Amino acid sequence: MLCDAPTSELALFPVLAQFVMPYHYNTEQTRRYTYVAEGKSTEMFLDVIPFDTCRYLYDWLPSAELVQTSFNTESHQLVYRFALDGLMKHTIRYNNEYVFGGHVMGVNDDGYTERLLQVREKIE
Repeated sequence: MLCDAPTSELALFPVLAQFVMPYHYNTEQTRRYTYVAEGKSTEMFLDVIPFDTCRYLYDWLPSAELVQTSFNTESHQLVYRFALDGLMKHTIRYNNEYVFGGHVMGVNDDGYTERLLQVREKIE
């Protein structure tokens, strides 16, 4: 049923994320521009990248002491894996962070495609 086999990172990453404040970039909302400043000839590049803390995912998980027992139930595993899959679809082509192999659905399945950065828009 699942695209990737679970790895130990799938359990370690969220536990660490509860104690720190990870920021994940949102590929869909990223805007990319290119321009040449007035009176100049060098082409410049600008990326506007919004970051998300994804607290909905990390706050949903139980405390570090209870994580192991919470993953004994299949429904808890599935909810976590689908949320993590959505997060990974934004970053798969640009970095693998700490979680490799966290996909539930393939990267090109209808409705679950990976997110790619847009082509740069030229500012005149």
